[in-house]
Amino acid sequence: MNGPMNSLSSELLIEIFSLVKSSFWGTADLLPCLEVCRRWYELAITVLYRHIVLGTGNIRRFAASFNLQYAGHVRSLTLRLIQPPLSTYDLGSIIAANAELARRLRLLEPLLGSLDKLLSFSLYVPAIVPEKCRFKVSARSIIGLLDSIPQSCANIEIDSGGYDRNIIAGGEEAHICESLRLLLPRMNHVRIHLSLMCPTLIGIMETPYQSSKDSFTPIKLPHLRSLLIYCSEEDYSAGICQPASTRENLPSITAYNPHPWPTMTAALQRFADTPDCCPTSTMVRMHTACSRELEDLGIYHTMVVCDINSHTTHAIPIVKVRSTRQGGWLVRFDDSKGIITTTRGLIDVAEGQLWKTLVGGARLPSTIADSETQEILEVPIVAEDNWRAENTDINCELWNNEALVGKKVLHAEIRKGGLLYTDPCPVMEELPQGWHRPTGGRRRGLVRDEEV
Repeated sequence: MNGPMNSLSSELLIEIFSLVKSSFWGTADLLPCLEVCRRWYELAITVLYRHIVLGTGNIRRFAASFNLQYAGHVRSLTLRLIQPPLSTYDLGSIIAANAELARRLRLLEPLLGSLDKLLSFSLYVPAIVPEKCRFKVSARSIIGLLDSIPQSCANIEIDSGGYDRNIIAGGEEAHICESLRLLLPRMNHVRIHLSLMCPTLIGIMETPYQSSKDSFTPIKLPHLRSLLIYCSEEDYSAGICQPASTRENLPSITAYNPHPWPTMTAALQRFADTPDCCPTSTMVRMHTACSRELEDLGIYHTMVVCDINSHTTHAIPIVKVRSTRQGGWLVRFDDSKGIITTTRGLIDVAEGQLWKTLVGGARLPSTIADSETQEILEVPIVAEDNWRAENTDINCELWNNEALVGKKVLHAEIRKGGLLYTDPCPVMEELPQGWHRPTGGRRRGLVRDEEV
């Protein structure tokens, strides 16, 4: 091809092709560029396959048609998993749909090993699934993919959305934590969200699954730069991997406290405090959400973010101000500034956006995503004051209280050091002098003392 376009540098053309792939039609707009000339083909093909994103619906087609000669171009693989379509909500249809997803994921195992330049792998459930769907991601499917990841891969995200619950409890011996532990020594950035977790993710137990604190030995992760673990918030949707659910676990737990938070924060603290387990600059964080909301006491839903390195926890209160997942949550920080975001945005805010999503769906560590020419999908965040100015018809009891007393009464808390800094207790609304909160009923409205 002759003309001005032929004089463009390869670097500029690749940037243009990346922008094309970030357009509304994405890959569909990029494909015609491959047919212009041989030079464009050779440059555009590297952009086309650089970040592969597969949904549940196109896994089978990709596994059947992917040409292995392009394997060297692939730098990231993102699996965005949803449940295959259900004909009905009866148990047989649900079991069949979950089994179909497991079959499709197994098709990817032989392909993963061929991606010898792969740098990042993400298994991600992007949406909240209705309870009646009983969506499950098989532990064996996840382990099969983990075992197939090539040696080149140094960044991994396994976010089942909490839909791996009860897989092991149902009799399946597959243990995701152990499979992940074998991969971690070569990893740079790691993000984990599983409903079932235990300390074997980051250490060895002398007596498997029946350990005391002294018998837990953390592994060494010399290349680790960030480790982020998210616990599902409800007790019924999260737990210790069943083989490790004993009274001798680290630390001791009982049948009345199955949530992995106390066990995992203790194990992570031991990992971070043990010399040479990881570089001193490594970021180690764990977070959950506390839903023990008591409206009549002014207690709010709270995101609890524990920075293991600094022995510091940020308890960030959240308030639902709109009955929709799109822009319905108010988040308050320790400087009293607030934002409005979505249900999914809450997780990104809590995690500090350590992992980001490119336009097109690829999930990458932020340090990599920020260096890519492909655009980043922005988290929907609006400043509280700006949002209220645009939505004057929407109010909540918190804003009513703050208008009454003339100042903000809900703030994030910083809990530092001590034995209880990891306690995931919720944040309480401030009670200004001269005001009280009526007892009885379920209301947060403040009343002046003289109005009693």
